[in-house]
Amino acid sequence: MKKSFFFFLVIICSLYSYAQDSTLEILDPIVAAQEKLQEEYDNENLLEESMFADSRTEEQEEKIIEAAVSVKEAEDKLLATLKDDRQKLLNNLEQAETSKQLILALRTNSSTSTATAEYATQVNLDKSYKVLESATYTVTSLGDALTLRGSTYNSAKGRWLITITSNFFGYTNLFNQDFSVSYKAMTGREVGSILRMTKAQRKQYETDIIVFDSLFRQTVPILYLTLSFKIQKWKGASEYRFIPVNCELRRTDTNDLVLSVPAESLSRPTFIIYPQVEIRTISERNSDIDAANKILSQEKIDSEQNLLNSVSQANGDNEEESVTQRGRKGIFITTDTHISNSDVEDFDIRNVKLNAVKANISFGLKSHGFLGGNFGYDYNENGRNTCYNLGLFGGVNMMINKHIRPFAKAEFDYHTDKTLTPEGGIGVDFILGKVMICIGCDIGCRIDINDGIGNAEYMDSSVYNLFYVGLGFTWH
Repeated sequence: MKKSFFFFLVIICSLYSYAQDSTLEILDPIVAAQEKLQEEYDNENLLEESMFADSRTEEQEEKIIEAAVSVKEAEDKLLATLKDDRQKLLNNLEQAETSKQLILALRTNSSTSTATAEYATQVNLDKSYKVLESATYTVTSLGDALTLRGSTYNSAKGRWLITITSNFFGYTNLFNQDFSVSYKAMTGREVGSILRMTKAQRKQYETDIIVFDSLFRQTVPILYLTLSFKIQKWKGASEYRFIPVNCELRRTDTNDLVLSVPAESLSRPTFIIYPQVEIRTISERNSDIDAANKILSQEKIDSEQNLLNSVSQANGDNEEESVTQRGRKGIFITTDTHISNSDVEDFDIRNVKLNAVKANISFGLKSHGFLGGNFGYDYNENGRNTCYNLGLFGGVNMMINKHIRPFAKAEFDYHTDKTLTPEGGIGVDFILGKVMICIGCDIGCRIDINDGIGNAEYMDSSVYNLFYVGLGFTWH
């Protein structure tokens, strides 16, 4: 029994050491090639930087040095606080792979003690998988797992190209991405046409570009990337899946967020830990393949749903934009007919006559108000002489959607036959592009200045209903 236990310990130690080195050794040539390419690229940038340094002013050089020192100080502080779970991931993967190697070795011995050890190791393997898959791992480009490099500023596109390469225990393809960072995202300052910039704005703009370009060429980490991800056990022997869950690009010196990348837009590659160890039965393999396929199918459904939601959200945003509340603005002509209270009881459509034609202009007041005026000509006002009229009106309105705008208004008109007509009512505008059709109904009364405003009997007999339609143009 003691010999079996000792044999068990020896196997664990030897397999753990073997698993720790195998993957790294197999992938060493790839890592070496990538490191060599990166070194050549960095050397070319340093050579280019020395050429640019000769043409820069003393003030610009001071700005670059100040920025580099600030970044270095901030980097030291961040390194003391930011998580780096690269080693934690490696340990969890090795724990699972070592357990499999041990199970495979124990199966060559059919003794009772090794059978018991195999069962215990299988339990440990299941726990290892749970630990591996439940954890969320975080790494940054300030550590060894990710490398961040920036390009020279593209003035035509107004942005820098940021390239991320990875090295997770020998794997260089798990997270290789390019991101575009705008001038505004980088600096927090708006940038418009250079021709419209003031002298100070243009100097600031050019200095920012010179400083950031120089820092990128010197590989000073003015930006750093934080990547959080999970690991899934996948289809094949010793195969795993890399799943990004959060990706942020930040300024190192200020820690301001520059870019947040949706996890759904990032690829989910698979990788293999070498040497591959297969301990599953055929049914267990098929079960793992089915489980992985279900995950892929669900992700496809989720992706399609997210796309639909994005389209729906975009449509919703467009609709919301189209019904942005705005005061009633327009130039339009209205025609109306009016019916006195006495005529309402004996209403006959054949007696309806054109009362007036008016040219109107309305100005919006903030989101719901409007104020305007009109000038018109009265044709037939209950047998009175034709005359001109001049009025002022104001009211409130609401956009129901981009085509319908109900309103309520009050109006006060002066007529050249020396009468005043205060009115109030409701209406609605129908908007088709810039064209506006309006309909409405007002209640008003006629005050004859010659008869006196205090003549209540006359005022009561002059109450009327006004119905009108209009056509014109409106704008935002």
